[in-house]
Amino acid sequence: VRVERVQDISEADARAEGVGLYVPGHGFITDSELRADPGYSNFLSPRAGFEALWTEIHGPGAWERNDWVCALTFSVERRNIDAAPWS
Repeated sequence: VRVERVQDISEADARAEGVGLYVPGHGFITDSELRADPGYSNFLSPRAGFEALWTEIHGPGAWERNDWVCALTFSVERRNIDAAPWS
């Protein structure tokens, strides 16, 4: 857990947030659009996608406000819960 400004998000962290593919000036694109025009991949920006999503959720001016946020990092354990070490 760490506290940071929303605008401090890295490209890798924005990608981990799961935002869609984003092309500045075009908006979010689908995988099929990307396959149809691979040139889009030169402009993809997970961080720009996160900014657009943040603004959509929190309203106009939210990105510029640069709020403090809690950033959580965790790892996923893929296993059956019945196989827990305490059982």
